[in-house]
This record gives sequence, structure tokens and C-alpha cells, in this order.
Amino acid sequence: MSVQVPVEEVREALRCLYDGVALANVPLAQRLPDVAARADQPSRAQRLRAMLLDAIELLQPSRPAAFRSAATRSYQVLALHYLDGLPVAQIAEELHISERQAYRDLARAEESLASMLAGNPWPATAATTPDGAASGPQAADRPPLEDELSRLTVQPTSLDPLPCLRNAVRLVAALAREWSVELVVDLPPALPIVSANEALLRQTLVQMLSAAIRSARGPVRLSAAPDGQSLAVSVSFRPRPQAGESEFDAPRCFAEVQALVEAQRLRWRSAVSAEGTVHATLSLLTQKRRTVLVVEDNKGAIELYRRYLATSDDWELCEVPDPRLSFEMAKAQQPAVILLDILMPQQDGWSVLQLLRSQPETKHIPVLVCSVFNELELASALGASGYLKKPVSQFQLLAALQHCLQG
Repeated sequence: MSVQVPVEEVREALRCLYDGVALANVPLAQRLPDVAARADQPSRAQRLRAMLLDAIELLQPSRPAAFRSAATRSYQVLALHYLDGLPVAQIAEELHISERQAYRDLARAEESLASMLAGNPWPATAATTPDGAASGPQAADRPPLEDELSRLTVQPTSLDPLPCLRNAVRLVAALAREWSVELVVDLPPALPIVSANEALLRQTLVQMLSAAIRSARGPVRLSAAPDGQSLAVSVSFRPRPQAGESEFDAPRCFAEVQALVEAQRLRWRSAVSAEGTVHATLSLLTQKRRTVLVVEDNKGAIELYRRYLATSDDWELCEVPDPRLSFEMAKAQQPAVILLDILMPQQDGWSVLQLLRSQPETKHIPVLVCSVFNELELASALGASGYLKKPVSQFQLLAALQHCLQG
């Protein structure tokens, strides 16, 4: 059943995406039947949040969409603004567009989101009676969160966990002030790439910090560090006394976090030390460094790319100064991405691209074209996964490499 969804209501809901109480009471929660039918605030907030996150991901263009297309840019602005909490001015700077263009892209994405919600592409999650109570053989017995998580399709991607951690800290800052709890953040300047679903990881971190803040007497400490083949994200705090309880019940405190972790098939542990400090740790599987094969005859450009990648623990550079060797090198190395120049004296990059795309040993490897020419459409037509116009910034290069992996 279709409903009318005003864009203003979508904006209001997105602004309080991770504030459960506020989200449960926004006008949009009453407008969407599957949300309004939920009897309690937590389940309304959980359902509306899930629908919004799903809708945002559905706006992400599929692989055939042109690199840097309007649709791709609108999705990026929407996600960076509402999911990562970045102001529009900063987004415009990072995407190298004007602030006015960023606002236009954001408005376009918000309108698309409203249209998608109006079309109601989600089936009702449980049959409901006229008074809003869930019916059916399992609905009455299954908790709302478990019911929600049972329908999740978790699609992990390679991502940098640091923005998710910083975003989670920003989102719970107001809650920490409300509970008079100091949030002590100990995060290194860089962390290894992990395999996770970005939206679910962000929600897990928010729930993890929120549960700790509501239970703490004194500071809550957040840290993250590599632990073997995993990244350990930990919170620790001294719990406030609970009436009628001699010991702090860590499993009950983190019950919702545990459910989110299990839905993502991640690892979780919580314990109370002999001194009474609560330690809770989320383990994320890290990924090995990936190789980017650079086909470029300009030594200065190669060194520039090497410096750009040196600050990242995720990439290692392998250079091919002679493009005539590119196919054999790609065949042997099987890099994660090939960065290809066009203007080279021995062999032009278009010929290299056609060869790489035509051979079964290399046709699956994403090729990122980087050139002084403005030939995005030609590169796309010949099978390139992305296009960068020189000169290239570090942010542009790292973002384009990540885009190739997700394509």
C-alpha cells in the first residue's frame, strides 16, 4: 500500500536516526503502517531505523552507473551527512563540488528517499490486528529486536572502521553529557581495514557505547587496537550500583549489542574483573594489505601515489613503468586494483585496458583510469571501473580505490 511521505518528515527522521526515543515519535513513524503498528517505542524506532537504512542503501547505484554520476554523488552526500554526521560544507570540500551543488544533491537524495518510502517496498514484518498487536504463530513469542534481526541480509564490505568509531562517539556525546559520564576515547590515527556491514557496524558501536554510558559510574573508555587477525574494539567502565544486585549483570547490559553482533556473525565478549571493572570487546576480522598495480611511465607520479598509499595500512604499490608488461604482471600478481595511465610512449592506456578486459585471467580485476584527459565516458565504455582526472589528491585516490572494491 502506497502512502504520501513528505520530504520534511524524512529529514526529521534522519536527523534523529540514532536517538531511539525521538525516532519513535517523529511524524514519519506514525505515517508508515508497519512502523505505526508497533505497540512500544523501542520496536517502532528499530523498525523505522531499519527501513531508513535499507532505503539509503537502495539508493546506492549499481555497478553499471557511471563513476561520479549524479546518482552516485547524491547517495554519497546523503550517507556522509546523515550516517557519518558530516556538515554539508565539509562534504562539498571532500567531494570537490560546490556547497550549492552539495545541497542540491542532498535535496535530490532526500526526495528519492521519500518516494521510495511512499512506495513501501518492504513487506509487513508481522501480521497485525486492528489494535496494532502482532499476530501469527511466532510473532507473539519473539522479541521485536530478534524478529527484526532475523530478516537481515548482512552483506559485509571492506571498510575503514575509524570513521564509524568517530561517528559513534559523536552520536552518543549528548547522551554522555545527559548522564554526566566522561567519554574517554583512545583511538590511533589509523586502523586496519575490516570486513563488516557499515550500517550495522555503526549501529552496534552506538548501542555498545550507549549501554556503557547508561550503566557507568565514572568514565567510559573506548579503545581499538589490532589483535592478531582481528581488530579489538573495547569499552571499559566501573558500573554504578544496582538496587538488589550484588554483582553487575554484563550480559543483560549488553543484550541488544550481543544480538546485533550475532546477526553479523562477529565475536563478542564481556566480563567483570575482580576489581569490578566491566570490559566488553567487539572483534572484527581484519583484511590483508591489497596490491594496487600502477601502470605509469612517469616516475614522479608513481612516487606521488606511493606517498599517498604510505599513510594507509591497506594498500601496497607495485609499479609497471612499461605498459607492454602490464598484462603479464597483472596475470601473475592478481592485484586488487589496476591504476592505469593513458598517455604513455610505449603503448597507450586504451590498448592496455582493452587487453586486460579481453583476457580471462585479468578481466575480473577492476581498472581505475587516471589521466590528464577528460575521457570518463570512453573509459566507462571500455570497461573501466573508475576514472580520475589528474592532478589527483590523496583523498580522491583512496576513495576511488575503495569504490573499485565495492563495485
